[in-house]
Amino acid sequence: MRPTSLLSIAGAKAQTLGYDAAGNTVTKGQLGFSYNDANRLSGVTVSGQPLASFVIKLSACALTPLRL
Repeated sequence: MRPTSLLSIAGAKAQTLGYDAAGNTVTKGQLGFSYNDANRLSGVTVSGQPLASFVIKLSACALTPLRL
């Protein structure tokens, strides 16, 4: 975890944040985030259900969302 990582958000919509060993945010409330070997976002879940996944087009160097 990075030394400046936020662990929780208080207020009307309090949320807990989780991080992996590389410092990537892996949870934020009911959202889950996954990363590829290059630590780039590769997927998002809501309550464990897939919301989006991403692939990198090396020729275009851009993220392309895949519709699930």
